[in-house]
Amino acid sequence: SERCTKRETSTSSSRGAQRAAMARRFFESSGLNINWFPGHMASAARKIEQRLKVADMVIEVRDARVPLCSKCGRLEDLIQNKRRIIVMNKSDLIGPADTERW
Repeated sequence: SERCTKRETSTSSSRGAQRAAMARRFFESSGLNINWFPGHMASAARKIEQRLKVADMVIEVRDARVPLCSKCGRLEDLIQNKRRIIVMNKSDLIGPADTERW
């Protein structure tokens, strides 16, 4: 069974994590409400939903390095029983054995 895993972090990324934590504390204490799903993304999601109603087939592009993590759960709900082709992007960045497995 495949599952999504996180990559181990290096020392340099831990410094980045510390900076991100500082920024997060600043924004949390300032009372700002940050929306991580901005209007242009909501608009695109609505357009995709409308176009899927008349589509016979879906071409889904996933990152070959993390194929299970790069699928879109919201898209899964919209596709339902439509035929689909899954294309693995960046397959040149993984080994041949992993490419064959998919």
